[in-house]
Amino acid sequence: MGYVYIFLSIFFNAAKGYSSKKVSSSLTSERKNILFNTERMLVSFLFAFGVALLTAPIKDLAPSFTELLICALSGLSMTAFALFWQITIRKNAYMLASAGSSASFIVPVVAGLLFFGESFTLSSCLSIVLIILSLFFLLKYDSTISGKTTKMELALVLALVLSQGIMQCMQKGYILHCPEKSISVYNFYYFLFAFLFSLLLLPLFRKKPSAADENAPAAPREALYMVIMAGALFAVSFFQTMAAKTVDAIILYPLISGLSLVGGALMAAFVFREKPDRNGIIGILLVISAVVISKFSF
Repeated sequence: MGYVYIFLSIFFNAAKGYSSKKVSSSLTSERKNILFNTERMLVSFLFAFGVALLTAPIKDLAPSFTELLICALSGLSMTAFALFWQITIRKNAYMLASAGSSASFIVPVVAGLLFFGESFTLSSCLSIVLIILSLFFLLKYDSTISGKTTKMELALVLALVLSQGIMQCMQKGYILHCPEKSISVYNFYYFLFAFLFSLLLLPLFRKKPSAADENAPAAPREALYMVIMAGALFAVSFFQTMAAKTVDAIILYPLISGLSLVGGALMAAFVFREKPDRNGIIGILLVISAVVISKFSF
């Protein structure tokens, strides 16, 4: 079932990415960005709250200090990732943000080796090498769309790598620390902390006097995409955490990253009219090869 959960998370991640791109042009300032993400985290929390009430035993809703710490770090890293994602796609082609997000698998792979007691096999090594190569080709493809990558853009990509990588480590850490707990409890506290951290960021981005519309309510179109993003964000977290129960971090997150890149490339090509060139096609084929190899153990 692990691979089924992976593909479900990829599907909902694509829906989230599409909605994010559609509203990015209307988020014209960091404050509007933070306000939008705060509302989105609140709706994601409501989804998580409902699922937890329906599926989790009451006793599981009383977490230990370690559980709260893991969920708080997850929520903080998600808040940072959401902010950097919106800023990046507002400045660049969609594929650059997608590639930066996908490179985050490096963080949980290192954590898997150092802290989770996992080890490399030949097939996992080959899969990771292929995904790294795919990142190289897909970044070259992105440079043909958005031009030469600037230092600011590289800094944003690094921020995406670290924030999402830490979030993925916390997912796996929760599974190892609380193997008997319901996944819905993790998502309940994770999105609660993400909402609270987003709320705390708002005072840091004060409204400029000349920006009369900064606190204006979201238009119906923006509100619709926000709800779609919130539901998809919850689904991505839920299914990735379910997959983490049965798939090692050194396989799970490279696969998610690679498949997300393919989804990003296809969306960029067919939805946002960023047609893939030879580098883009090579990158997609390398990811598909990595997925096939990862299913074998040798």
